[in-house]
This record gives sequence, structure tokens and C-alpha cells, in this order.
Amino acid sequence: MKKRMAVILFAVCLALGLTGCGQAVSVEPVQTAGQTAAIQGQALAEVHFLDVGQGDSIFLRLGDKTMLIDAAEADQAEKIIAYLQSQQVEKLDYVLGTHPHADHIGGLAQVIRAFDVGQVYLPKVSHNTATYRKLLETIQQKGLKVHTAKAGVKVLEENGITAEILSPPENWEGDLNNQSIVMKLTAGEVSYLFTGDAETEVEKMLTDVRADVLKVGHHGSSTSSSAMFLQRVQPKIAVISCGVNNDYGHPHKETLSALEKVGATVYRTDEDGTVVVSTDGKALSVRTEKKGELPMDTTGEKPAPTQAAANDPGRTVYITKTGKRYHADGCEGLKNSKIQTTIQQAEKDGYTPHKACMGE
Repeated sequence: MKKRMAVILFAVCLALGLTGCGQAVSVEPVQTAGQTAAIQGQALAEVHFLDVGQGDSIFLRLGDKTMLIDAAEADQAEKIIAYLQSQQVEKLDYVLGTHPHADHIGGLAQVIRAFDVGQVYLPKVSHNTATYRKLLETIQQKGLKVHTAKAGVKVLEENGITAEILSPPENWEGDLNNQSIVMKLTAGEVSYLFTGDAETEVEKMLTDVRADVLKVGHHGSSTSSSAMFLQRVQPKIAVISCGVNNDYGHPHKETLSALEKVGATVYRTDEDGTVVVSTDGKALSVRTEKKGELPMDTTGEKPAPTQAAANDPGRTVYITKTGKRYHADGCEGLKNSKIQTTIQQAEKDGYTPHKACMGE
């Protein structure tokens, strides 16, 4: 299946069951770097599918909020932490462990210890591995509460962004894969569907699954992503998280064929490295690590001063309690909190300009 280094999606209408319009959404190649930069500069949501081998870890920046879905195997924890630090993350507002398998939650305990954490969501399951016990102990030691992830729970709903859990249902007793958290993220007119390792049994039960971007279930296994399910989702972009030459043969050829039949452009972490899919609420842009489109800085070094800092370092700007951007007075990003500082001090502390209001 032909890959595109970047794509831009023009939302003709919401195919989410909200508008009743069944008209197809078109995907066209980005013609200029400026188009991609415009989306990135005004991103309502950025979703980073991290290259963590045969596992899952997804970082989401949603306005001034941050979220992490899974943290792969324990041996990937340091890489994930370094990546988050390179993204200037100090707090994870939401942490979701989709299900207790080690290739999804193995590194979560270390990540939770490394950052300030707001809320933790886990499905209600019975599991007694050392890895899962360590995660629960770490959550308790940090003084955090586990919020039960179940269908109907809205993790986030503000500023044009909604993150709602579609599965598992309450008191569901399927196997661990089928107890995975399935979450739909809607950002403006664009939607993402995250499926964990949920298989066809769960796919048949899900409703409101139409989405522009699909995190392909179970690393591209043929036990997920049935043809019927993909016809209902109609993804324009599909991301598969899997390891190079993994022992399971993921992604399976049946899955790739099914994705091709629905016209999805497929990105794979084993081939593309980390994949970032951004939206301004109307269009999408995609950047990949191995195509050289992502500055993979995991050194923890602060970026060079911006032009704004060079021109007027003493200018008054504002930061928030949770975000890592600084803002001009009156910016919508200051709706929930507003702390006065200067450009020079903000950048010294690791903040970067909010491009929508600072014009960077």
C-alpha cells in the first residue's frame, strides 16, 4: 500500500453519526510544507504513536491537556520517558492502561513515577501478574485513585475536544484483550479511534465507531480489524504499532488487505518509526520519524530561544498550571488558569510559544 509522507484531510462532513450525512471525506496529499506547518502550528490535537517495538504507547497533546495511553514493555519505559521529556511534558493529566498485558502496561509504573499525574483509568479486571501488581502499587504510592474505565465514561470534554470510552461495558467478563479500553477522541470535526487489543467479538458490539484515524487493534492481528468493522469505521489513516520482524507476524496480511479495501493509508511503527497525526479540528497532517519529518530530540536539552524572545525578552506573557506553552493575554488557552511571566523566563523554564496567539 502506497504511503504518503504527509496527508491532509478535508472534512466534508462529520461521518460520526452526528450529522446524518454519509458523504465520503477525501484525502489529498499536502502540497506545501506551509500547509502542514499551519496545522501543526494551530493543532487542536496531536497524537504521537510511539515506536516501542512489539507494544503500544500513545501520547496525546489535547490543547493544554496531556494524555498517555499505555507504555509498552518495561524495557521501553526509559525511551518513553525521554520522549515525553523532549516534548516538554511535566504532567500527564490522564493516563490510560488499556488492559494488563505487559506489552501495554509494562512501562506504566516507571512513567507514573517520573511525572506528575492527574487521573489514571484502568478497566476493572482480575489479574495477578507481578507487572500488574507493581503498577497498582505505584498508583497507590503516588496517592492516586484508579478510575474504572467503562463504556460511557467521558475522560475529557472541553474546548472542542471529547475523549469517550466506548468499551469495555460494565461487568464485562471477556478475555483480557477484549477487556481493552476502546476510546474515541473527537477534536472539532476530526475523530480518532483507539482500540487497544480488542478483537472481533468486541468490534461487533461497538457503536459510533466512524473515525478518520484508526489505531489498528492488536498490532495488526487478524483477530481484530474485521472487514465489517473497517467498513463501519471507514478510516482514512490507520496506524499499526508493532515490532520489526516480530514473532507474531504482525501485521497479518489479512489485516493489511482489509485496510487497503477501505482505502486507508497505513503507517507502521516498524517501518515508519514514531508517527504523529495532528489536526486543527478540520484537517490532518502526518509526520513520521524515519522519513526525517520528526525532530527526535530525546536529549532533554532546551530549544534555542525563539525570535519572540530575541526581539522582546521582557514581554509579559502567561502560562498555565498544566500546559507547556506560553500565551498572549486574551488567548483561549488561558481559560482555566493564568500565571504571569516573561518570554525570557518562560523559555528558560522550558515553555514554548502557543503559535495561535503568539504568531510564532
